[in-house]
Amino acid sequence: EKHVESSRHNTGKQQLKEEGIRQQRIADSWKRYLARHSSQLSGTGLSTTIPLEESLRRIAVVEQFLKAGVPLAKVDTLRPLLEQGSQRLTHSSHMGSYVPFVLEGELDTIKEELKEHPYVSAIFDGSTYLGEALVVILRFVTADFEVCQRLVRVRILAKSLSGQQLAREIVTLLASELHYPPEKLIAVTRDGASVNAAAVRHLKEVMYPDLTDITCMSHSLDNVGKHFNTPALDSFLQTWVSLFAHSPAAKIAWRNTMGEAV
Repeated sequence: EKHVESSRHNTGKQQLKEEGIRQQRIADSWKRYLARHSSQLSGTGLSTTIPLEESLRRIAVVEQFLKAGVPLAKVDTLRPLLEQGSQRLTHSSHMGSYVPFVLEGELDTIKEELKEHPYVSAIFDGSTYLGEALVVILRFVTADFEVCQRLVRVRILAKSLSGQQLAREIVTLLASELHYPPEKLIAVTRDGASVNAAAVRHLKEVMYPDLTDITCMSHSLDNVGKHFNTPALDSFLQTWVSLFAHSPAAKIAWRNTMGEAV
């Protein structure tokens, strides 16, 4: 009787109730997803004939692998373990077909979350390493002053975007996909690259006239440091890197001589 009346027991009951509601919401979303993409299921490993419980189990596995940053190819190795006492999985090539649904669900969760916060800022940047990778992050503060960041876009592009193209990408994401009101985006944070500055100018002209433009301080300091005239220090660092960067023995000798960093 004491256990039934305990706060721990009541918390457990509430968690089970919430998990049941979440599972039902996923099941309903999955049915709608299959109905919308019924003409595109051939060859994907997805089917309306797969039992609902089996599909939900596969979705849960894919979701956890993505959260952990584990390649889905590892499913094939772990499959005997993951199937013990549970629903049947499928080959990793077909498990990957569930990723778009998981992404869609994640974006829906972010949309609902953004409704609770009156203002956000956006952080965006691109990298030219092995192609152009564009990343957009939304940042907001909760009522409890907790700073939160949500990754809302990662795109691998064939070539770098112009300022106008970059602005269009951000507008499409915020207005068309996330349905976020333009007056609630109050700031953007970027590095000092000219293409990013051009993108902010276009954003202000098109939809966000009151946007606060914040340039990354780390990049600013780095750019300033590049203009320092320190030939002795530069010579020392170049020699130091060549000596210690690729030698484990040299690293250990340096650490033993200099001690641990404070």
